[in-house]
Amino acid sequence: MCKRTNYYIRQINGNKVDLEEALEMFEIKYKKSLKFKYVSQGAGLDLIDVVENNHYISKSLSIKILNGKISLEVFDEDEEEDYEYYYYINPNAPIALTYYPNYPDLIDNNLHKVPLNMFIEDKEFVCEVIKDFFDKGNTEKIKENYIKNKWIMDKYK
Repeated sequence: MCKRTNYYIRQINGNKVDLEEALEMFEIKYKKSLKFKYVSQGAGLDLIDVVENNHYISKSLSIKILNGKISLEVFDEDEEEDYEYYYYINPNAPIALTYYPNYPDLIDNNLHKVPLNMFIEDKEFVCEVIKDFFDKGNTEKIKENYIKNKWIMDKYK
């Protein structure tokens, strides 16, 4: 990927968003996740590169929140225009392979049987990840502890 000079961030719904709006959106979704414990709340941000008037998604940050537990996923296009997915792994989670509870009324089945080390409860860390994403799609905080590729994540389901 060439050095990013012309880009913007948008929500998954296609609307451009600034940092303050993104942080406010995360806070609202987080509070809803505590109130409606069985409903997954989500937020997504896309980094849109603009090259010669062509707009394309080069990186996405997906945030899923359920009852205050947060999952972070990044979709990234590498320099060879291949795509990769990586998921944040919480280094402070228990070593034992414990799974997210199987709530009988859970609306988002994608979170069922995902190991708890795939979730973080540190809101400040997630806010830092969002702030970094607005800096040309920086995802280094996630890459400090992650697993790569969607098929690895899929084996937990």
